[in-house]
Amino acid sequence: MDRSYHKPRLEKYKDKTPKGKWYVVITKPESLRKSKNDKTLRRTTGTSDKRIAEMRVHGIAEDIYKEWDDLLRGDPLRELLQQHWSEQHYGSLDEMLSATDPLQVNEDDANMNKVFACYTACTKGTTTAVGEFNIVLADKLFKYLNPSEARAWRRMINAEDCLLSGFFGLVKCFPNGGSGSVSV
Repeated sequence: MDRSYHKPRLEKYKDKTPKGKWYVVITKPESLRKSKNDKTLRRTTGTSDKRIAEMRVHGIAEDIYKEWDDLLRGDPLRELLQQHWSEQHYGSLDEMLSATDPLQVNEDDANMNKVFACYTACTKGTTTAVGEFNIVLADKLFKYLNPSEARAWRRMINAEDCLLSGFFGLVKCFPNGGSGSVSV
């Protein structure tokens, strides 16, 4: 792996202690930035003593570089989606996956852009007719989603099953008639 990362630097930040603590700060590679303001990563050295902080810089920076190596090595979800994605028909997969989801407050929330990309890949980007939903691909994608995304994905797949199975499927999916009217 090409390690052309920026060099680490030490910066002192004031915190709850009167002296403040030294932090290792490294500029992120552009491919790992989540927004235009997400330019650096900062990790504490755990000390206010500059000499001790200087001795810890290399180890902390190496840990950060290893994390970045893992992130840049590849995303299995992205790789699987890429095999079933047509940029000509659906647009850029990278743009869809990296777009900011306004409903995602923290990384444990469902990123609906991922869920919609999964749906697009499984339906080939169209409103599906019976038999066109790729359930095998759907199950493969499921294991690469966080728990919130997986729940949203499961709900979407179940809704797809209900719609594809016609009136009797609606009765199966909503045995008590649902909580409101259902137009068929």
